[in-house]
Amino acid sequence: MRENPGQLSVSALTVHLVMYFGNKSHSVQSLKDLLSDFEVLGLEPSDVAWAFDHMVKNDFEDALQVSVALRAGCEVFYTSDRGLYDAYKGLSQIQVKLLR
Repeated sequence: MRENPGQLSVSALTVHLVMYFGNKSHSVQSLKDLLSDFEVLGLEPSDVAWAFDHMVKNDFEDALQVSVALRAGCEVFYTSDRGLYDAYKGLSQIQVKLLR
């Protein structure tokens, strides 16, 4: 059960990726402001284990993102990554939606 139902969440890995890639064209402050709307979910050893066991096409990063959402009890996982969507859209525990 989600601790904060309805709260938008991202994993700590997503924060890293936003900062790494976003910092090339946006200010740190604007990225910080964007991320402030989200609850940041930490990574745990169980997430790593799930990702190793369930990664598709050796894409560990995608599996790790999904594992954090599953552990946190998220109902919906949004992605703009078509490969991630195709790999995990069939999960019964979470609805994976592709952003267009």
